[in-house]
Amino acid sequence: MTSADHAFDSYRVSGSPEDLARVFDVCAPQLLLLANHVAGDGGVAEDLVQMTFLRAIEIAHTFESGRPVQPW
Repeated sequence: MTSADHAFDSYRVSGSPEDLARVFDVCAPQLLLLANHVAGDGGVAEDLVQMTFLRAIEIAHTFESGRPVQPW
């Protein structure tokens, strides 16, 4: 498991913004690269990354502990 996986597991239990920030710091750069490729617009790509994290927060309870967070 990566540091992001551990941090997301911890976030799910604690609700700690610091844990979620660690997930963001690890995952956001790669997600932004993908979003830029798909959207072709930097502003839209940033919005997509933000929406991705908002959705992850909303459905965090469905995440299976022990699985990698980034592909989820």
